[in-house]
Amino acid sequence: MSRNRNCPPRPSSAACSRTKRRREENALHATHSLHGGQPQDNRGRMRRTGGFVAEALCRLYTGRQAEIVLVDHDRVEHHNPLRQNFLARDVGRHKSEALAERLCESYGRSVGYTVRPFRREENGNYPGIRRYNPGVIIGCVDNAQARREMEDCLENRPLLWLIDAGNGKNWGQVLIGNRHMEWQEYKNAFRGNICHDLPSPAAQRPELLRAAPETPPDIDCAAALDLLDQEPTIN
Repeated sequence: MSRNRNCPPRPSSAACSRTKRRREENALHATHSLHGGQPQDNRGRMRRTGGFVAEALCRLYTGRQAEIVLVDHDRVEHHNPLRQNFLARDVGRHKSEALAERLCESYGRSVGYTVRPFRREENGNYPGIRRYNPGVIIGCVDNAQARREMEDCLENRPLLWLIDAGNGKNWGQVLIGNRHMEWQEYKNAFRGNICHDLPSPAAQRPELLRAAPETPPDIDCAAALDLLDQEPTIN
């Protein structure tokens, strides 16, 4: 299921429905998709960091043409508003839906969302991403399986870039790349002054795809804090 909110002015239900179908089928050339993940079941989660990244993108693209799509089928729980970009009234709703609606109203732009798990579908596409459209995936996740799904999405999509952002107790990383190639093939990465090819985040840090979760698979970040498995600044 995918939705898009367009404002201002607040559209009618019929207009929202038409816009939803149109946006889901036609991604703009500057699509930014936020994705997350959970081990064991491939669930897509927009982790605590993702909600704030989504708002930052809305600020960055004020007055500019770009489509932002939030991918997360998890729901807001009672402990989430304390440390994530949600409000008490959002509890029980899908995170992507609640945040997309609020960002649309706050920034007067269209923000798309989907509550489908981020994994390869039968037609070869991924939720929020069209096969041949340029774009950027921003991964705000903390587990290997979610990262693997995003890495797999780069295959045969040279115009799609992946940013992997994460942090631990006393360190962090931001990696960007778009290709799975042998290192010697990157000698032609620059054409003119523009870099067209960079090793994917997992090619730079292979251990990202091997990391084992430190918390039970059904515990999210905020709940992990309650179990003392995470500090307040953990991604």
